[in-house]
Amino acid sequence: MPKWPLVINYIKKIYNLAVAYGQGGGKRPANQLVMEWLRHRAYNDLKFKALVNGVDDGWIKYCNDRGLEFINTLPADPFFAGEKEEYDHLGATMNGHYLNLGERSDVAGWAGDLFTFYREWRHDNPGSGYEAAKEYVIDHLARPGDSRTFKLLDAIEDADGYNMALSLRLNPSRTIVQEFEDLLKPDGGYRHRFSIFYNKRFNGHRAFAASEAKALFLSNNALIAAGRTFLIEKDGLVTLPNLLPDAELDGFCDGFAEKVESLAKAS
Repeated sequence: MPKWPLVINYIKKIYNLAVAYGQGGGKRPANQLVMEWLRHRAYNDLKFKALVNGVDDGWIKYCNDRGLEFINTLPADPFFAGEKEEYDHLGATMNGHYLNLGERSDVAGWAGDLFTFYREWRHDNPGSGYEAAKEYVIDHLARPGDSRTFKLLDAIEDADGYNMALSLRLNPSRTIVQEFEDLLKPDGGYRHRFSIFYNKRFNGHRAFAASEAKALFLSNNALIAAGRTFLIEKDGLVTLPNLLPDAELDGFCDGFAEKVESLAKAS
């Protein structure tokens, strides 16, 4: 028996509660409330609240009072065998993009993961220069079964979260239940998630993907800069992006863009 209907049933249960909560006076859209339930345990600290917003605490209590079980792992992805998506990271990414907060939305998803990956790169000290930086990213980013940051699992969640949030924003009549159905059904969107993400977020251009990554590494927005520094220096001081030689940061960002493009071409 396929396991994807179990996911749909769980999302549908949350969505139905969200609709009922809204009818009782809740102010946020039901789709958004589902995202908040998915992320509320791991992505609702002060820093994430500042970046995106806090969850509706009344909504979380409403779910808990009705015995809603919190599940955090989806069945193994049918396209990438063994990769099990985690609802909390997926929900946080989706929530950030659904609210359409510009740079902050990206940091809630792929850019935040890229910042933590940057930290590992600097700790590994793989050598200096454009080529060394680019090679490191291509070799280590989005690897299957990895325990490091920005592994394949993270890339999957970043892409799915962005794609579903964008669809819901552009099509207000759609529900998050429909998004999960279209993603996970046989021959569903999971087969093309990276090509959709690459084309929708980066217009299908490697140079644009690299420039968007670099812009976030160098952003002067106080909230972005604070979050970036926190993620990069979480395990100790490393050279911050604005202090790197320009060519070295270019190599890192070009490696990211090439890796995303290769994932898109494979899907």
